[in-house]
Amino acid sequence: MHARRRPQPTAIDTSPACNYDEVRGSLVPTKTDNIRFALLVVAILSAVLPGCAPDEGGLPPELESGKAIMPASNRPKSNGADYALLVQMRLGTIEVPVGIASGSEEIWSYLDEEAIEPVHAANLGRNGLRVGLGRKDNWADMAKIFERMTGRTVAMKDMLLMPGNPAPLTLKRAQPVQTIFIFYDDRTLSGADFVPGDNLFVITCTVNEDDVSTVFLTGVPQVRTSARRPRVVNESGRFTMVAKPDVFPLTPLTFRVPVVQGDFVVIGPGSAATRSVTAGHHFLVKKKEGVEFETVLVLFPRSVLAATR
Repeated sequence: MHARRRPQPTAIDTSPACNYDEVRGSLVPTKTDNIRFALLVVAILSAVLPGCAPDEGGLPPELESGKAIMPASNRPKSNGADYALLVQMRLGTIEVPVGIASGSEEIWSYLDEEAIEPVHAANLGRNGLRVGLGRKDNWADMAKIFERMTGRTVAMKDMLLMPGNPAPLTLKRAQPVQTIFIFYDDRTLSGADFVPGDNLFVITCTVNEDDVSTVFLTGVPQVRTSARRPRVVNESGRFTMVAKPDVFPLTPLTFRVPVVQGDFVVIGPGSAATRSVTAGHHFLVKKKEGVEFETVLVLFPRSVLAATR
């Protein structure tokens, strides 16, 4: 194995057209989002989310089946309403003492880690990360395992995402200067120093409008700087000056998983996360009152349709 040290990475601006901020643990549109998306959120809350009664008439039968989605410009109409495609994400976060999750093969025995690509899955493991796809029929067993580990049921929260727009999940805030080493697929190793900031997992979901039963989930670890710097951005055709943080994605650790409706994705620490220089340790291990805990994320993405008017 050869070690090489790379210079501090260069910041890139990955601001999406529709920005998101994290407010009290959920993703909501910022003030720069257009009114149309705000209407979509209202429509989804009243017509789609569990526990809420749908509007009278509901979705057209051909849309309920999820087989007749057309491009936005040719969306079908029913009862005078247009429908737009969104992604609803159910997110569960489990925290357990170090070694409980990373040292348990019981969790991963229910998951397909080769769904992302066998070679890349092995490389994620060397960096202290594991990602697996779970089938909906196995969730009841998985939930019991998590309940046994934590002594409580897995609490879920819902997020609404625009397909193709990155959604940051903050795992560790206000981190000091940190050095992270990355193993590559060719088994070489490099390290980089990162300025103070937040450690995130950025999730992006895309949907094939010809078959909306599958959501393609892409994830990548990122460091977002605490400091902000001014830059010029184009918002709806207008150039404005804003102060934004820099982001440093750990691109070699990007993964992509196709998720059929009802299935789920688990992101957790591998055995290498016990090494303090690995990405798995920096992103999924944190101290609480002097005790180290590791984090496991469970994501249930599914495509939904919302009336726009």
